[in-house]
Order: sequence, then structure tokens, then C-alpha cells
Amino acid sequence: RVMIEGGFSANYTAVQGPHALAVAFKTTRWELAGEGSEVVAVDQAEQFFSSRSVMWVRLIHKASKKVVFFVNHHGPLRINSGGR
Repeated sequence: RVMIEGGFSANYTAVQGPHALAVAFKTTRWELAGEGSEVVAVDQAEQFFSSRSVMWVRLIHKASKKVVFFVNHHGPLRINSGGR
């Protein structure tokens, strides 16, 4: 939704992960080489929302052919608890 309403979808590619995680990259400069996700934690009962995941993308820079491994994560609630 943000990509379309913000007018970014013509120049950027979005990779949707689980649990409201996402990564976007500039399509003219980067190529998606791989992606994945894994559940890594669950919120504590006092502030339970959901399980928490990590998602990653591996991108290749089109000009230099260098590879970037990017990770996005939203940690569990309560803050600094480590989840359950």
C-alpha cells in the first residue's frame, strides 16, 4: 500500500515478509538474488500480539556485482524481554 500510494512502485521493488515486515530496494540498481524468513520469538503474555519473525533479502548491485545481505526484524514484546 505504501509503495503504491507513495508513488514508489515504478522505481522500487518491495519484498513482503511475515508479521508486517518488508524490504524495498531501487530496481534500477539492485537485483533480488534471494529472500527468506523465519519465526524467531513470541511476545510475552502480558503484551501478546503475535509471533515475531526475521526476514532477509540478498541483493546484487547491478553495476559492481557486489552482494548485500539485508535483515529486517521486529523484536518481541515486552521491550527488552526476549519474548518467551
